[in-house]
Parts: sequence; C-alpha cells; structure tokens
Amino acid sequence: MKKNTRLLLLATTTLLICCFIPTIVAAGRVTERPLEDWLQPNYDFFVWGDQNWAFGDFVSPYSGLVCKMGFPWPCDNEVCGFGPFVEDLVYENSLVDGDTIIDGNIKERELNDGTALITLSIDVKNAPLTVYDFIEFIDYCFGAPSEPEPLMGDGIDGYINYKVEVKFIIPHAGDPLPNVWSVWDNFISCSVVGTGYGLLTEHAVELGFAKNVGALGMLKLHQICLFKPNLPDIVPKYIKYSPVYGELWPVETVEIYELN
Repeated sequence: MKKNTRLLLLATTTLLICCFIPTIVAAGRVTERPLEDWLQPNYDFFVWGDQNWAFGDFVSPYSGLVCKMGFPWPCDNEVCGFGPFVEDLVYENSLVDGDTIIDGNIKERELNDGTALITLSIDVKNAPLTVYDFIEFIDYCFGAPSEPEPLMGDGIDGYINYKVEVKFIIPHAGDPLPNVWSVWDNFISCSVVGTGYGLLTEHAVELGFAKNVGALGMLKLHQICLFKPNLPDIVPKYIKYSPVYGELWPVETVEIYELN
C-alpha cells in the first residue's frame, strides 16, 4: 500500500505548557536560532541518523506499546552507550515512502543567572513509524535472541506526523545544544502530539490490538512532561510524580486503533 493513496487530513495542536520556577527569571533578549542547531548535533552523535527524524521515540508502559519514529536505536554500545545490541532495528529507521519534512524553530532567551532558556518547537511530517510490543522490544534490547515483531508499520507503509515543544536550559546563550538524550538533564517541560498510520500485522491480532490482519491502523501519541522541583505536597495526590527526579508525567499515551 502506498501512503499517498491513504493520506488522511491531520490537525494537531501543540500543547503549550506554562511552567513558572522562582529561580528562573527571564532577563535578556530573545534570539532565534536555526533548526540545524538542534538537528546537526543529533545527526553527528547518532551516526545512522538519516535525516528523517528530529526527536526520540516514545514508550508507553501503560498501553504496552513502543512508538518508533525513526530515532536510530538500538545501536552499538560505542555510540549509544548500551549493551551488545544487534543492529537489525537500525535499518527500519530509513523505511518511509516519500520524503520526511522537518520544520520548526528555536528561541533562546537569556536569563538573569547567565544561563539561557531554549524553546524548541518541531513540526515533522511523514516520519517513519513502526509500533512494537513494549515487553518484546525491551527484552530484545537487553539481549533476547528473537527480534520483536511489529504490530503496525512493518515496512514502508507506516508513517507519523508529530509536533514537539520542549523547553530546557543551557549554560550560556549561544552554547551548542545537547543531543536528544542529554536534553533531559536540564529540561523544564515537554509536550508531544502525533498521529500516524500503517497496516496492522498478524502479531497485532495475536496480542489483541486488532481484529483484521492488513487493516489500516491509526496511532495516537500524546505526552506531557513537567519538571517541578520541591513539591512534596503533590506526591500523595499524583502517583506519576517522581520525588527523586522532581518530574511530573501527567500524560503519556501511545494507542493504536483499527480503522473500518
């Protein structure tokens, strides 16, 4: 199936997160940096990063699904810092019918303490999409001999459109931006919304995610993440708050649906 015969209209709105932290006060000018300041460090670090991705993949242990959007991993331990992965899953990152279009902007605001607040907004269309079962994928990453079977997007029939807004701190204005893994060391907030399509596989039927092999499936991705330090009163009310890392993850979903 060619996606251009099944392309559906997509209307998604990036969720804006307003996060106020007393120790971070905007002081200086706001400048716009080229999107390549984000893309190029990532492509340089992840050596298989053909330019059809702009952000990391997403995992939802709540729905039991992994949403791979072209991010080049698993890979060998010299590049990604993990164990002895086989590299088969790397090659699926290039499987998408047509060009991936990456747009967006980067705004940098100088802060009173000499650091800078980065607001990275990314709009990606026609990125590669493959959906896996969470347990099977994680087991494979940690050495299971059998490669996980895709539930959706097995080949070039899977694609996703998604938007990201992530805010994080860098030491000084104009400093190089971190890669997509290191960005979480000093992040403030992140929101991701996406919609993807692909053919549902026999394995999706086996696991109860679909009824008909080969039917068109739709994926909905939704994640919001905040960094809110020193909030002990929130812990009893919100089980997704981590007092160790000071992170609040109120929403993180990856869902697939069979379309009639």
